Amino acid sequence: MALAKLRAEKKIAKALIIDFDLHFGDGTNNIFTGTPVTYFQPDADHREVFMKRLAHKLGEESGYDILAVSAGFDRHVDDWGGELTTEDYRAIGTMLKEAAERVCRGRRFAVLEGGYNHSVLGKNVKSFIEGFE
Repeated sequence: MALAKLRAEKKIAKALIIDFDLHFGDGTNNIFTGTPVTYFQPDADHREVFMKRLAHKLGEESGYDILAVSAGFDRHVDDWGGELTTEDYRAIGTMLKEAAERVCRGRRFAVLEGGYNHSVLGKNVKSFIEGFE
């Protein structure tokens, strides 16, 4: 995992992981439990609640060296989660970019996670990247 390598090489000490995949990242969470790496996945069944919880978490965080994103697109309305829109992914990307600029001098990266409906996956990834870059 990229964060573990960065920590081992003493390039970072403290990191924030935001996971917006449908499935909880129990492996990621377990790897970093007890370390200065914070793992957060909004727990919500409705898009409005999801977006509010994400915005709230990003608003309260500070002092990280980097922001890592588990970018899963299976919460889309046309995928398993049936929750988020393509426009929501752009908004999420923008929120994460702004948080990274405030919290860790803009240092950020994302890793593609889930997304099973190939007819919308590309549009969703593109939308997220447009907000995140």
